[in-house]
This record gives sequence, structure tokens and C-alpha cells, in this order.
Amino acid sequence: MALRIGAIAYTHYESDPRVRREAEALAARGDDVTVWVLQKEGTAAEELIRGVKVRRISIPRYRGGQALAYVGSYLRFLAEVGPRISRAHLQQAFDVIHVHTMPDFMVFAATLPRLFGAKVVLDMHDLMPDLFALKFEGQGRGPVGRVLGRIGLDPGRTLVGGLRLAQDAATTFADAVIAVHVNQYELLLRDGVPARKLAVVMNAADSALFPPREKEPPITNDGPIRVVYHGTILHRYGVDLAVRAFAKARETEPRLQLDLYGGGDFVPELERLVADLGLGPDVLRMTGKHVPLDEIAAKIREAHLGLVPNRDDHEDSVLPTKLLEYLAVGIPSIASRTRCVGRFFDERQVELVEVGEVDQMAEALVRLSRDGKRRQALIKGGRAWDQEYGFEAQKKLLFRVFDGLVEEKVAAERKARQAAVEGVKTGTKKEDRPAEA
Repeated sequence: MALRIGAIAYTHYESDPRVRREAEALAARGDDVTVWVLQKEGTAAEELIRGVKVRRISIPRYRGGQALAYVGSYLRFLAEVGPRISRAHLQQAFDVIHVHTMPDFMVFAATLPRLFGAKVVLDMHDLMPDLFALKFEGQGRGPVGRVLGRIGLDPGRTLVGGLRLAQDAATTFADAVIAVHVNQYELLLRDGVPARKLAVVMNAADSALFPPREKEPPITNDGPIRVVYHGTILHRYGVDLAVRAFAKARETEPRLQLDLYGGGDFVPELERLVADLGLGPDVLRMTGKHVPLDEIAAKIREAHLGLVPNRDDHEDSVLPTKLLEYLAVGIPSIASRTRCVGRFFDERQVELVEVGEVDQMAEALVRLSRDGKRRQALIKGGRAWDQEYGFEAQKKLLFRVFDGLVEEKVAAERKARQAAVEGVKTGTKKEDRPAEA
């Protein structure tokens, strides 16, 4: 049974791997998928991409350090997307509305479709209260923050408390909630989401975009050793640690070069760090903006090493997608041993260093640059992991969530029809009632 699915995501479709991967997987199996996203400059308002109907909304995506400005931008998107998906549902009903976080409260854009029979899936990319606590707690900048401060309220804590209430409301409203890994699943259970609503679909690399390469690019005596980081440039992702480690490693191994693909709040600070360290464009290239996934997938294939330098967060609920993409392609990688990464990987798949340890990361860069056998062992281990937990396995779990919801809907409709038939048999219709004496 082909489904009609509407998806909502406050993101740019071209560069968001999870939104693209799931929408295109559903479309590839024959479902009718329409996704509403932010419009990036230079993209069309409507486009068909790998079977997915992409509808773009022209409002700027907020990037910065003001928590309330983030929320304001989210609300503006909600005000735009809610009426659009409602009109589309009234024209031709959706079976499922698939809402990607952040923010959690975007799920309420599906209110009218849900009232008219659609099921709602809430896909939790990040836990918004925990993430905003890490990013904004204690923040008092801006006029609203100053007003709250005068009456004895911490703006960051007040916002985080409100976001916890919003998460509770959103998960209650949704028919199913998808976590990105078991750590997040357990945190959602902790927060009161019932297990019957929860499922796990991990951020495995899309095998169509990130197929395994046939062989590792060679490292020669006089050629560059290319190191890659791709994804959002944020402080909590430790990109500054990667740059410092790279600069230190080059003192021993000058063949190293670093490519940084991505944009984000931390780009200006990172650019200053790169300048302070004297890393010119001949050794460190930085886009400073997001790159479409298709381009990223092509560019990273020639890398010799991948870097995943995340810092720990409050709950450590981040399993970096870039690491899974490096494993799928066959790029030996160095990653911080966060609690989440350490739960899923060991030294058979990834060269692990302690969180925040720049010297260890630098040493690992030099060691892997020179040890071909170790690189091959990591590639082999990574591919074995990907074969067991990769995209093909996760795709089946995704389909199970959607099909299970629709089966419930079909069963309920069948039960209602059966009740109507039984009603006729027992004389509930006027003409079937016994004649009055």
C-alpha cells in the first residue's frame, strides 16, 4: 500500500542528510512524498529531487547566539508551513505527517491533518531542551533577557523550562516518536514518552550518496595527506580542537592538509583561530557555508582521514552523522571518545581519543598518516559495522514505523465499517426496527 506523506523540516533540504535520506527512501519504495523546507538562495521554490516533491519557504534561517531569535524564526516558519500543509491535506489527504525537529513544537503544524485522520511522526534529531541548555543557559543578552533578569529570572533557564514543556506536549501530540539512537531513546523514556510510541532509526549514511569506495587513495612521499571534516561548524562539535590538533600535527607531518566543509554559528571564531595559527589556504581550506550533500559526498571520497572532534554535551546524546558517513565510504577516522560514540564504537572501527585532548588527536593524525595497516584495519572494521547497522537496516525500521501507523488506521476503519454492518443486522436502521404495538 503506497502512502501519501507530508514532511516538515526547518532546514535546507540540499544539505540535511537525515531529512533527505528518509524522504527519498520512502519515495523510492513508491510512496508519494512532499516535504516543506526553508528556501536557500539560488534554489527553486518547487523542485522534484529523486522522487520527492520539495516545497521551499522563503524565510531566512537564523544563525547566531540569541536564543529568543532562534525561537522567533521557528515560529515564523510554523506560521508559514501550517496553512500550506493544511491546504494540501484538504486537497488530497495525507496518510502520515512526518515532522523533523528542531523545533519540537513544529509538530503542531500538523494539527488540521491530524484532526482529519492523518497520523503524525515526530523525528527527534536533537533533544531541544538539552541542546538549548548547553548553548544558552545563563544567557542574558538582548532586551527580553534584560527584562527577565530584572525580575530575578535567568533567561536561559526560563527558556529551557519552556522547551521541556513544549517537548512533553509535542511527544504527547505525536502518534509515534523516532529517536536517532538508543541513548536518545533512553532519554525520551526518562522524560516520560511511553515505550509504545518510541522507535529508533539511526543516522546511517545513505548508500546512494555515500557508497563504499573500492580502494583507499594512495599516500605518496611527496603528495598531500588530506584530512576532512564536514558538517555544521559549532563550538560543541569541537572544530576548533580539530584545527589546533591539525596545526600541531603539521609540525611533525607537513604533508597534512585539512578541508572543512560547512557553515554555522562558529565560523567567525574559527576563521580567527585559523588566522592566528597561520594556516593559509594552501594547507587549510574552509567553505564557511553549507555544501549540498551531493557535492560533499563527491569531495570527501578523496580524503585519507576523517576528523570527528565532538565535545561532550549535558546528556551526550549526539552520535555524529559524519562519522557514519566516513565509515560507509571507507575513510579511516579519528573521533572523540564521547559517551555516545564509545557506546557504539571501539578501536576496531575508529581511532578514539579522549574528549578535548588536542595532543592525542594530533598524535593520532600523524600515526594514521604513516601506518597503512592500521588504516586498512579501520576501514575493514568500519565496513563490518556499516553492514550490520547501516542504511539498509535502518530503512526497514523507518518503513516499519510508517506502515505500523497506517495499519492501525486501516484496522480502525475496518472495525468501524464492521460495526456499521453489525448495526444494520441488529436493526438499528429505522426500517429494521420492530413495529410498534
